[in-house]
Amino acid sequence: MAKSMSISQPLVPPPQPRKQGCFQSIFRTLCCCFVKNKLSIRTERKKFWVKIRDRLSKKKHFDQVYITLLNLYSHQLVISDLIKCQVSPDFRKKKREDLEFYVPQLCNLLLFGFLDQNEELIRAVLEFCKNSFHFSHRVYWFLKSTDFSLLDLPSVDPDSLIESVEKVSQDSQAIFLGRGKELFQLMASMGMEHIFDSSRKSFSDILDEEPEDVAVLRDLIREYNLNGKVESDIPNKINPKYIPLNPFPKGNIVDGYHSTLWFIEKLTQISIKILHTPKKSEMLKEELKELNQLLPACAYIPFNTPIARNCAVLHIIANEARVFTTKERAPYKICVEIFRPYEELLVLEPSKSASTMDRRSASVPSVRSFHLSKTVIEEVKTLNDTIDDGFDEIIKAIQKESKNNRKHRETIDAIQRPPALSTPSLHYERLSIFGQPGAGDLEAVYGGDEDEDTTGGEESSNDSKRIIFKESFKEMAQRIRAKSPFGKLKTWELLHIIVKSGDDLRQEQLAMQLISFFQQTWREKKLDLWLYAYDIIATGEGCGILECVPDAISIDGLKKDLPADSKTLYHFFEMQFGGEKTKRMKRARKEFMKSLAGYSLLCYILQIKDRHNGNILIDRHGHLIHIDFGFMFSNSPGGNINFEKAPFKLTDEFERILGGRRSKLFIEFRSLCVKGFIALKEKAEQIVLLVEMMRFGSGASLGCFVGGEEVTRGLRERLLPRESMSEGDCKEYINLLIDESLDNWTTRCYDRFQYCCQNIFY
Repeated sequence: MAKSMSISQPLVPPPQPRKQGCFQSIFRTLCCCFVKNKLSIRTERKKFWVKIRDRLSKKKHFDQVYITLLNLYSHQLVISDLIKCQVSPDFRKKKREDLEFYVPQLCNLLLFGFLDQNEELIRAVLEFCKNSFHFSHRVYWFLKSTDFSLLDLPSVDPDSLIESVEKVSQDSQAIFLGRGKELFQLMASMGMEHIFDSSRKSFSDILDEEPEDVAVLRDLIREYNLNGKVESDIPNKINPKYIPLNPFPKGNIVDGYHSTLWFIEKLTQISIKILHTPKKSEMLKEELKELNQLLPACAYIPFNTPIARNCAVLHIIANEARVFTTKERAPYKICVEIFRPYEELLVLEPSKSASTMDRRSASVPSVRSFHLSKTVIEEVKTLNDTIDDGFDEIIKAIQKESKNNRKHRETIDAIQRPPALSTPSLHYERLSIFGQPGAGDLEAVYGGDEDEDTTGGEESSNDSKRIIFKESFKEMAQRIRAKSPFGKLKTWELLHIIVKSGDDLRQEQLAMQLISFFQQTWREKKLDLWLYAYDIIATGEGCGILECVPDAISIDGLKKDLPADSKTLYHFFEMQFGGEKTKRMKRARKEFMKSLAGYSLLCYILQIKDRHNGNILIDRHGHLIHIDFGFMFSNSPGGNINFEKAPFKLTDEFERILGGRRSKLFIEFRSLCVKGFIALKEKAEQIVLLVEMMRFGSGASLGCFVGGEEVTRGLRERLLPRESMSEGDCKEYINLLIDESLDNWTTRCYDRFQYCCQNIFY
């Protein structure tokens, strides 16, 4: 374990010059202008950012974090402003205004900005890492995922920076139940201990109790890890405080801060290990069973949702794991059982009825009577930043005034409802999850539980639907929960994860940041354009994890499972949603239109290529979802031939689902595209600068930036084709793009090419 480190100590040293070959030494000696050229580039970049900052200084729609970043890039002394910025996301807001969202841009500046105030910036970043291990892990993974040997020498030594991040974070770590006692004491001092435990026991009392059935629970967990199932009787109730949550180990080393890092590293190592094995599926399951021997552990799944961030990993369902075999990689999908320890321990005991609460309310102030100051909230978060978001939910419940006591009791009842009546469906509605089934393999699919009324036409039977759509994520969760010894936990969830190795995910991570920004922009304007932002985290050089989209399938896979005489997308919609006059069909076509508008603008503005039907999914509501962003901005398949000339993919199949070019839905599609473009145009500079911040430094090795300055120049031209554009000009511009894209011959040819070469259906 690393030694304790104070942020006041000397910080990260500059990197040591790399060893040079004979040719490089001679070249640099002869080329006396080399160093001067480097200094000139840095000076020019500084001037560029100062010019941009001055031009945008009067813009009011930039959030505080973005303004601070812009000032830092233009070498302004604004560290004090940076320290005031929010570190972690606020899940109550539709817009991300936190430093976590901008970690790539912040780290890139730290490494390659060559700021006069770099020492102060390093101290600020380390302070953020000290106070939030979610932020710290994001910084750690950004640094570990970059191959610095391919880049110019940074101003800060990356290895030393990683070591500093680890040291300050380890010194301040507070994993799960580590500081519960202090948290309880703080709440007790405000007369609010009743929201933790109606018996008013301190956390030390709770954790020190020895249950009679603790050995039984441990035996159940051991049996579950060994066999993947439990033959013994599962108790009707499991007390979460007796589930062992030790840090995930690496060899003989045990460390709380590294627990999640080592857990994710182990998952990516498995992907590498099974690559050259003939029986990949069998070996994957054996590796996962071995990994289960180290679980449960206080490792969390680092996706950007309240559920995932505050979870503890319980178990990996080895028998549900699947390998997606390619020539060079062996990515795989796993299902992970998780629960939220604090939420389990902090809810009221189920035995305490509403009447008990009412009786207690005479002597204890009601929940709605409390209003916590920002100082108190920050103090609570300082006590244990590990539960920043989980505790936010409690704080929100306290701060928010209930309309009536009945509503509050219903909320408590919902938490305490027996697991058999509580399903994880809400989780699947809310989470961004992604998974691309292999060709013809349709496992991630719809559930048949949407009891929607219909009028006119005939509904497809559940049996006919299941020819294509098999077990849904919700149904799988219910099945696994019923057999799991952890299934009785109130906060039990099942997460689906894709693990990849041998693939640089940094470009896809950047694409997803931009997709999220587009999504936030349209939500701010209350527009109906639809995008799906799922989490992609590059955790090392050529490896990382992705969220799985629930109940979605590629158009390619879907068509391969359709009957031979019904292989069009429209036939699928009829089979799944019913005839044209049914409510389900109308609703599905509407959702299709919203997503088509969103992804059409996205693909055009970011120049996303390789849009064959293996990279486009359909989800349970009829939405299109694009995946795989390995080609965008300036790189394209086939050695940058750029064969896909259409602004975006708009095939005759898509047109037919909308009802044809003169249909009401198609007209609405045009209108929505125009509105979406106008909203993005207002944020054009912010979008361009997000990309520009990543074009140099660590981003220089990304394929999408092979075009150099032309990348951001072209991006600006697509967002701002003219200096000033009226609404009518925007309408004309977008309609021309739509007309050019409609059944474009290059789109048809590219789809046919992929069919001939890769057997991807069109």
